[in-house]
Amino acid sequence: MLQQSGSARFIGMGGAMGALGSEFSCISNNPAGIGFYRNSELTLSPSFYFARNHANYQLQNFGDDKFNFNFGNIGLVYSKRTNRSEKTGLQFLNFAIGYNRINNFNRNIFFEGDDAQYTLADIMVQRSQGLLPSNLDPFSTQLAFNTWLTDTAGGLTNYESYGPNALLNKRMTRLINSRGSIGEIALAASANISNKFFIGANVSVATLTYKSTQVYEELDVNNIHATFNSLSFTENLDVSGIGINLKLGFIYRPLNWFRAGISIHTPTWYNMNETYVHQMKTSLSFGSFTSNSPVGKFGYDLTSPWRIQASAGFIILKHAAIGLEYELVDYSAITLRPATGFFSSANAFIDSSYAIAHNIRIGTEVRLDPFRIRGGYQYQMNPFNRNVDIDASVHHVSVGLGYRNIKWFSIDVAYILSMGGGKQYINLEFPALNPAIITYWNHNIVFTLGFHF
Repeated sequence: MLQQSGSARFIGMGGAMGALGSEFSCISNNPAGIGFYRNSELTLSPSFYFARNHANYQLQNFGDDKFNFNFGNIGLVYSKRTNRSEKTGLQFLNFAIGYNRINNFNRNIFFEGDDAQYTLADIMVQRSQGLLPSNLDPFSTQLAFNTWLTDTAGGLTNYESYGPNALLNKRMTRLINSRGSIGEIALAASANISNKFFIGANVSVATLTYKSTQVYEELDVNNIHATFNSLSFTENLDVSGIGINLKLGFIYRPLNWFRAGISIHTPTWYNMNETYVHQMKTSLSFGSFTSNSPVGKFGYDLTSPWRIQASAGFIILKHAAIGLEYELVDYSAITLRPATGFFSSANAFIDSSYAIAHNIRIGTEVRLDPFRIRGGYQYQMNPFNRNVDIDASVHHVSVGLGYRNIKWFSIDVAYILSMGGGKQYINLEFPALNPAIITYWNHNIVFTLGFHF
């Protein structure tokens, strides 16, 4: 799911500006909105992001934090009046270029618990049986063999474990550290026709970066295992992608106090590349060992879903604005290519697990010249269907303040709180163990400097 980001004004109003316009960040929602500009503008939006994650596992609570500084928005709008004598026809032809951040992947999650049923060592033994050591998987079972977690016994293809006894108690821990973002570099144009019809379009180049480090550990905290002290299995993943999409938008202003808008977003067609490295470490009674996998690489194509947005804007006595917005997204339309091999099952999972989501946004702004007061709310519906026991819905609440010097300068600040949750297994190899319940509170403070000319 995409997170509404961009300028402080846009965030403060909950992103509900698809029909109101006059805001650079609108190019990521409804590019027709830049048709309301009558002067050129340069904006810059530094952002301070603080993610607080809470995990409840085995009736214990764990918290972890992540801080990130970034730029949510850098943009330039050039406004060109085309008709000074007539009130009908083409009035303004405006252009915009810039960057909007539309997602943030920065987070930390940690939790731990005790178990006397499962161990990763048993999984490694089961997957090694019948194979020569030279034929083991270099990203899992080969690492276990190299670190003496497993060893051959009574033959080259018969394996046993020096790891923990699964029936004796041990401590299991899980750490997930992720970082990265999705951003769009957009080039947009919009036409103002008779101050009633506003048509806009943009072409965006999307950039995606995602890095993840996941560490799973087992520890003999009570000194009850004969040969085993600890093991850790680390999975490092680095994903990068570049894609392209188009957005078309239309706004109609039949009355000075009312505006209606609609926009259509094509899928983003990404070309993706992944690299991954795994590491196994063991501490046993006869020594400590470390083994690293080779660097794995592969590429593929990813297509995101279409998006349709409908919006309405109300101007109240020239001193207040209210924006409403509805968005339809069919997440089951996500596809991976090539559609053979691994991606065949992945696409089948997407088709059977994801659903159509209905997202809403509402925002308001009150003018107390030269100041502005803003508030907003967004709801992003769970993208999974009822067959999947995951609730990934997200609520966003925002507030903002602004100061606007009509001639040349503006400064805005906004705060947005994003609240959601999900589930996380301590190890996917042990699905019978109850997962941790994850809740998060992401705090984002955005400042925007605007220069008008």
